[in-house]
Amino acid sequence: MKHLNDAGALDVWLTPVQMKKNRPAVVVEVLCPPEKASPARDMLLRHSTTLGVRETVVTRHSLPRHVETVQTVYGAIRMKVARLPDGSVKATPEHEDCVARAEEHEVSVSDVWLAAIQAVKAANQREDTRI
Repeated sequence: MKHLNDAGALDVWLTPVQMKKNRPAVVVEVLCPPEKASPARDMLLRHSTTLGVRETVVTRHSLPRHVETVQTVYGAIRMKVARLPDGSVKATPEHEDCVARAEEHEVSVSDVWLAAIQAVKAANQREDTRI
């Protein structure tokens, strides 16, 4: 998964399945831009036991986003921030930042995640009152 991500995959996930004759297996799915499909396919064929790869073209819709940093009681957390078509804001904390701050402060990752969400909401409320 790391190698696929490093090669430009947008996301990689594994799904446990049972094949014919009840053999356990794992389906590897890779979401990548069209120009990264060939390297991803080559990597799957070279580094897994598969003898074939199925490929499907999908349409991906994503919101424009930017990264901003919020301050929490646990420290700085980077946030992916997007504005929805109705003008509302959607923000997601960077998981690695939440894990690092949680380890530093010996709290749960969810505590840090919630603090980051509260911080970005407070920042957006301050912006709304200035308009």
